[in-house]
Amino acid sequence: MILGPSIRTAVTRTALTAVAVAALMAAQPAATAANASSSQNSQQQVACSCVLYVRSRVPSLPGLAYARDYTEARMRSFGYKKVNPTAGAILVWDANQKGAGGLGHIAIVRSARYDTRTKKWIIVVDQANWGTACSISTTQFTWGDLYGVNAYVR
Repeated sequence: MILGPSIRTAVTRTALTAVAVAALMAAQPAATAANASSSQNSQQQVACSCVLYVRSRVPSLPGLAYARDYTEARMRSFGYKKVNPTAGAILVWDANQKGAGGLGHIAIVRSARYDTRTKKWIIVVDQANWGTACSISTTQFTWGDLYGVNAYVR
């Protein structure tokens, strides 16, 4: 059987389409594996940076390089106001205060209360990279004052 030019073109296109579909299907597991690897890398980066962790939970928070850069003036310019610690607030440690290193620290307040009997704040936060490098944790802090830490809400 002799095929005319239009039939040969149709057969060639069909064959090429089949090859392309097969190639895409073969590539899909590799792409899925690459996406999973990328997702794991992103999660690892978040666990290794308190700033990235908080920004992953509060996407509206603009990105700055270090926790110490989230000063009161900067937070105000982002539309946040300074408050006593309360659930949902962003808690920022100044550099070298209350256990934070030279880059400061930032976390999200899970709960907070002032114990009038002991005259201490009991603040529970969700955070990354505190105590154990590259880990996400929930930690309770008990402080007699809030010197060196500030809480912000929008």
